[in-house]
Parts: sequence; C-alpha cells; structure tokens
Amino acid sequence: INEAGLNLVKEKEGLYLTSYPDIESELGRACKTNGIKVYNNEYKKLAGWEKLSGTPWTIGYGSTGVDIKAGMTWTKEQCEARLLLKMAEFEKGVASRIKVPLTSNQFSALCSFCYNLGMGPLTEGSIDDKLNAKNFKAATDTMLLYNKAGKPPVVVAGLTKRRQLEVALFQKPEAPISPAKNSGVLGNGPSEDDIKKMLSDIESKILSK
Repeated sequence: INEAGLNLVKEKEGLYLTSYPDIESELGRACKTNGIKVYNNEYKKLAGWEKLSGTPWTIGYGSTGVDIKAGMTWTKEQCEARLLLKMAEFEKGVASRIKVPLTSNQFSALCSFCYNLGMGPLTEGSIDDKLNAKNFKAATDTMLLYNKAGKPPVVVAGLTKRRQLEVALFQKPEAPISPAKNSGVLGNGPSEDDIKKMLSDIESKILSK
C-alpha cells in the first residue's frame, strides 16, 4: 500500500490508544441508547457495562482480534506496527485475487477497501471478476455500494465518504507498476517477520521503562 492509501486508512479509522467496544455489540448499542460514546473509555460511564458484551473490541487504527480486550492501552508505535502487520494480510489477499496490472493507487485503494470490510466483498461482490476483466468502472461502482452497516443495514455517511475516497484514489492517474499477482508493491514493504520484530522491540522497550 502506498502512502496515500495508508493515510486514507488512518484518517477514516481514526487513532484510539484505548480499546473500545464494537458499536453494534450489546455494549455498543446500550451506549448509543444512553447517549454515551464508546471511545476513550467513555463506555465505562454506563452502569453495569462489565456485564455486557463489547465484542469485537477495537484499538489503534481499527485493529481487532482475539487478543484485543476491554481496558487495553497501546502506544502510537504499537498501533502503527499492528496496522502494518494486519495490512500485510490484505496486501497479499488483493495481490492473490487480481491478475491484471494495477497502479499503486488502484492497489492501495483496494487494500483500504478490504482493510475496512475484509476480503469477502472483493470476491462475493464479484469485484475481483470485474477487475480481472478490466471492467474498472463496474468494479468501482460496486465498491460504492458497500456503504451500509447495522441490522437492518442502513446507509452510513462515514462509509459513503470512505468509499468515495477509495474510488477517487483508485481512479487517480498513474502508470501501472506490475501485475498485482507478482506484486512489486509487496516487495517494497516490510515483511511480516520484520513487523513482528518491530512490535516485539517496541513492547520490550516499554516494559523495560
């Protein structure tokens, strides 16, 4: 992912150094009902919050996982390292699905899209088929449809804006760099082992203080 794509992800995910519950979780919905924000430990203002499920918990730049729990605090460096580690999965996922030449901007827009939604929409929405057929217009039109959340799904302004930014990045002119399948993009970034070592080194420094 290039700098423009990474900055898009950071801007739209936001940076939170303390873990917070999913807005559609039991705890998240209870907070919404009571006019309480879930971020920056605000959810703790809800009486009895400990008894409600907040899964999946999130921290940093939208990072989730079984290791993310309530009450966690990370440094900005830890959040950056986790973002790059997780992003590597989506870089590889996009590279494995798209067989035609992509520009750095196109590749990065797809990485942002998948970081937010997972790999499912790329395949289930046939976006990959459209891209591999070089029908870029149909692919980006489909990307714009992924702007809903909740049960039942409703349009979310923030998601609409993010999809528009991703499509704008995808459409920004630039020369193709290489087929995504053999992506030269991936070779220019840190490996998963590099990122894991980075995260380990950061944690070691924190613990030694």
